[in-house]
Amino acid sequence: FIWISFTVEESLEEKKFSKFRKISFVYSSALLLFVLTNDLHNLVFKFHDNYDDYSFNYIMVAIFLHYLFSIFLSFGILIKKSIKMPKRKQLVIPSILILSLLIYIIIFNIYLNNKIAVELTKAVSIFVILISLFSMRFGLIPINRKHIPIFQKSTISLEIRNNDDEIVLKSQREKNYEKFILKRKPIKGGYSIWYEDLTFLDSLFKKEEELTKRLEENIEILTRRYEVEKNLETLSKKEELQKTVEDTIQDDLVQLDKEIKLLDSLDSKERKEKLKILALEFVRLKYISNLLILSLTDNKIKGEDLLIYFNSLCKIVKNVGINCNIYNNKDGNLTFVVANKMLDWFVESLINSIGTQKEISCITYFDEYQSTLMLYTDKEKIDFNPFLPSSNTIKKSRVSQDEIKVQENEFLYKGTMKIRQVIL
Repeated sequence: FIWISFTVEESLEEKKFSKFRKISFVYSSALLLFVLTNDLHNLVFKFHDNYDDYSFNYIMVAIFLHYLFSIFLSFGILIKKSIKMPKRKQLVIPSILILSLLIYIIIFNIYLNNKIAVELTKAVSIFVILISLFSMRFGLIPINRKHIPIFQKSTISLEIRNNDDEIVLKSQREKNYEKFILKRKPIKGGYSIWYEDLTFLDSLFKKEEELTKRLEENIEILTRRYEVEKNLETLSKKEELQKTVEDTIQDDLVQLDKEIKLLDSLDSKERKEKLKILALEFVRLKYISNLLILSLTDNKIKGEDLLIYFNSLCKIVKNVGINCNIYNNKDGNLTFVVANKMLDWFVESLINSIGTQKEISCITYFDEYQSTLMLYTDKEKIDFNPFLPSSNTIKKSRVSQDEIKVQENEFLYKGTMKIRQVIL
């Protein structure tokens, strides 16, 4: 029963179905062996000599349960399969036959009817059921005559093709899909084909692309707007910065302009010396402008930036006979006021040294609390160690920019030297 039912259902793979057949064969063979050897163990039938009768023993109960389970399982599988078929009413007669057989077996095993030829009845019933199942399985008893019209009237687009890709059966519904995907599944003698509609998904994808495109356009507009605003802000800062620089050096520019106009009234020698001074003043104004821009953009001036300008000035004055050396003790940051004062004083010292063949040594010191510049001049050009001992006047606490002082001291250190300090 179970073999035939699973064959009709076609729900088991060949490997699993073969294992099930082997297990069933071993189980049935064991039961048959017990029946044939009953005289040795009396586990199937137990004879009673007192009243010439027999009764069922444990193995017979197992056989009864085996029949019961097999018929019930096969009946359930066939019912499940038949419900899916168009003519469900044809299931009534086979169901009555199977139920009748099941009831008969139960009656026989509980001794309610011993007069009926049970073995013959079982054999005939099993034969009829087997013939019926095999007839339905191989088409001798048609159970689904209208499968072609049903297939053709399907609400979806279906096709059945043979192995040569020729259409054997096709539904009447045409595939009116703008976008679709073809799917296929192998069947006996060919394969089935159906078309899955992707029109709705395609419309969603198009909407997504449209939204993405709009989003990119909005992002581009916002980016351009941001760049314009940033450029305007930068331009405004540049104009403000330019105005601040002009206001800061305006007086020096006016004075420089006056000095340039007076050059015509001087002789050639005086004009040459004056041009050297004006060149240094012009460079000083240029460097002060650069330092002011650094201060306004970064809110600080690095000591190394100021030293770059000092070294540049040293190279310029070397052409007029002034030897200038720079020594830096520590790097740090300083304000524009301090940097302006230091640069102004350094250029002033260079201007005063023009024509005197002086040697100038510059020592700088920058840290968090103070910025110090020391200049040493030696008329006799004697060799000396520029790193002087620390002074109590240098180690000062933080003070405001208004407390900037210029100190002048004189002391003897391998000769007479003039020391000037700008301390913050």
